[in-house]
Amino acid sequence: MHPQAPQITNVTQIPNAQPDLHHVMYRLDLLSAETHKLRQEMHEGFALIRKDQEDFKKNQEIFKKELADQRLESAKEFASCRAEFKADLNASRKEFRADLSKARADFKDELQKMREKSREDFDAMLARTKIDVKELMASVVATVDDRIKMSGQASDLRLLKWCARAALSSSAAAGSLAYAVSKLMP
Repeated sequence: MHPQAPQITNVTQIPNAQPDLHHVMYRLDLLSAETHKLRQEMHEGFALIRKDQEDFKKNQEIFKKELADQRLESAKEFASCRAEFKADLNASRKEFRADLSKARADFKDELQKMREKSREDFDAMLARTKIDVKELMASVVATVDDRIKMSGQASDLRLLKWCARAALSSSAAAGSLAYAVSKLMP
């Protein structure tokens, strides 16, 4: 589409009449006063805008400073909390280590006491066993001696078999076998 050409209107010309000079001067004075008033309003408006900009910049600087102060304060508080936490953690670690060392020492003492008691019990049991073995040996030796006396020298082989069987059933009887053999040998 082609744009339409603007329509030209015919203006009827006003006959050449002389304008009233006082009226024109009056109108010029009014326009001049209005222009002056507009200029003053514009200057005042621009002054207000400049003032608002300066206030905004001041507020922005104040806000930046407050924000920096808050950041610094937060960083200090965070560092303080962190140091306090580390101190508490280190104190807890020291306390835990002390408790652990004490528990270890108590455990070692208890273990040592148990070892000593077990050792004493074992020594007592060993002493009783030695006494029992000595009594058993004495009994076996007495029995062998009685058999030797009753059987005479003719049943030496049977006596050795009996001592060998007794030695197999008990390690303590092995000593009695050696004793019996030494008795039989001239």
